[in-house]
Amino acid sequence: MVTYRAMLDVSEELVQYLAGLLTAERRRRKTRTGTRALTCRLQAVLILVWFRKAEDPALLGAGFRVSRATAYRYLAEGLTVLTAQAPDLHQALRRAAADGHAFVILDGKVFRTDRCAQLTTNRDGKPVHAWYSGKHRCFGGNIQAVMRPDGLPLWTSPVTEGRTHDLTMAAELHILAALYWAADQLGLPTLADLGYHGTAPRHPHPGQTPHRQHPAHPRPTGLQPAPTRTTRPRRTRLRPADRPVESPTPHHRQPQPHRHPRPSRPNPDPLRTPLHTRALLRSPQW
Repeated sequence: MVTYRAMLDVSEELVQYLAGLLTAERRRRKTRTGTRALTCRLQAVLILVWFRKAEDPALLGAGFRVSRATAYRYLAEGLTVLTAQAPDLHQALRRAAADGHAFVILDGKVFRTDRCAQLTTNRDGKPVHAWYSGKHRCFGGNIQAVMRPDGLPLWTSPVTEGRTHDLTMAAELHILAALYWAADQLGLPTLADLGYHGTAPRHPHPGQTPHRQHPAHPRPTGLQPAPTRTTRPRRTRLRPADRPVESPTPHHRQPQPHRHPRPSRPNPDPLRTPLHTRALLRSPQW
């Protein structure tokens, strides 16, 4: 096995911060000293490498000389301690307003996952896959995010079923109520795509114009209706009234009873037709 050293483009302060969180988590779980395969610092480095490079946990665990199950368990612990430090939606909105951002962006995304066999019922009462997104035609989980104007996420929602619509998910998680509060109290409006149409008439979506800002102008009184146009005759050849029709018979051909239908000419295969038959087919009677 060939081993090599690699450098991770993260600061030492970030490694120490994550290692301190992992140390506090081990103390909370009352983990005995010397029972873990990796120290808190090495576990922090493993987690940061996974965040930066998104490598396979089995391959990543082999690089740190731990098993695949241990690598997954260490990653889960790191995600747990980092999630506990994340601010809630109201705190994220207050921070965005304090930083001087003009608006925030609300958007949702379906992250592809393996197929899940969980079933649920739709509005018609029929069983459907809970994690199947009909819009994206794949299995996945839906996540809502509130982002800064440059696209950096400020807050993300927990993962829900992929079949859930963005507007339904934003209403069930009370995201819309928090955004209304930020617009009224903090002066921080929200921009969203067409998937959230109809949520807030005072916060227009990009590319749309609310009806309240542009009321319909009443029609001024005293206007006369436009004069009716006289239709001009088409450019056709007109027949004088004193000129009779030359051919009173219909233009299409009528069947004649004294004529017999002409037999259809055969279309034989030239490779299977004898020579005398070919000469017969070329005769004038055919």
